Amino acid sequence: MQAIDEALLGSLFGFGEAFAFWRVAARELTAFGGSAILVPLSLAVAAGLALGGHRRRAAGLLLITLVGRLLVEGVKLALARPRPALFDHQVAVTSLSFPSGHAANATIVYLTLALVVAPLLTSRRWPVPAALALAAFIGLTRPVLGVHWPSDVLGGWTMGLAWTLAAVRLLGPWMEGRSFNGPPRAT
Repeated sequence: MQAIDEALLGSLFGFGEAFAFWRVAARELTAFGGSAILVPLSLAVAAGLALGGHRRRAAGLLLITLVGRLLVEGVKLALARPRPALFDHQVAVTSLSFPSGHAANATIVYLTLALVVAPLLTSRRWPVPAALALAAFIGLTRPVLGVHWPSDVLGGWTMGLAWTLAAVRLLGPWMEGRSFNGPPRAT
């Protein structure tokens, strides 16, 4: 697995070296997976939902994103995987490597926003694909910038997707004001 990680990291980092525009774009895009954007965005959307009379959706959004963030940090601490040191990091990093917090948290926040807010919109087709595409691009910036192994990013996407879908499935009936009758039964 390490050999695959090293080869993919070399390719993605090399892509950024070969195409300077992509490296600059990656530095800008990666910020959309950081707490400086995700936390205020989550708070602003939750406030808008609450002010619009959707208090349960607002609470659900905050609960899913906050607990998801804590889970990501807990896994990072438990596994304590160091960051790659094959190349100079193109952005400052201070935490551990697995899973990629940018990939996981971007997936959690943007997908939760899409799943919680989309039912209130007239056009419901674009939010989920747009959220997944944004999280994918944010995750890809991390190896391009030399700060994550590709497997860290894959782990972040997987963790973010699994947590978000499970949490929205569990909290969905409550957020919509319906009663929760337990997990679906096989028929």
